[in-house]
Amino acid sequence: MLQAKPIGVGIANNAYYNLGSHLLAVLLMLFPDTEFNFSRQDSVVGNGQVESGMIQFTAKPGWSGTIHVGYNHPQTVRVGRLIGSGGELVYNMMSPQPLIFLAEGHSVQQQGQFDERKTLALAIDYFYNMLKGRAESNLPLAIKTTEILHSLHPEIG
Repeated sequence: MLQAKPIGVGIANNAYYNLGSHLLAVLLMLFPDTEFNFSRQDSVVGNGQVESGMIQFTAKPGWSGTIHVGYNHPQTVRVGRLIGSGGELVYNMMSPQPLIFLAEGHSVQQQGQFDERKTLALAIDYFYNMLKGRAESNLPLAIKTTEILHSLHPEIG
């Protein structure tokens, strides 16, 4: 049995760490050399834990986006948006069509079909290949993602 458990002080029920870390890592993988400025906006806080919120970011050369996370509303769980002058890219891993492009004038075009149910198998295969020396470690990406989350939430840790 494979189990994953967040470690650290106060992050057990934090939506940014538990739900936002994946989308933040995807953003950093897609744009590795981009300089970002991040901020957060908490929507629902209960018992000292963020249950719902938004990570906002801006990037050079002039585009921005949001990562919506939340335990208490299924439509805001794990949704990422990249907004530029030509339109908006929306990634919602819980949707039957997880990746769409909203062009100016709000036309919708599906940009590929993939099955999120296979991501755990892909992750295990990648981890196995990394252990065998056939794939690069994602440790630098994990560290950078954690540093960004910590900068957004310095009271944790």
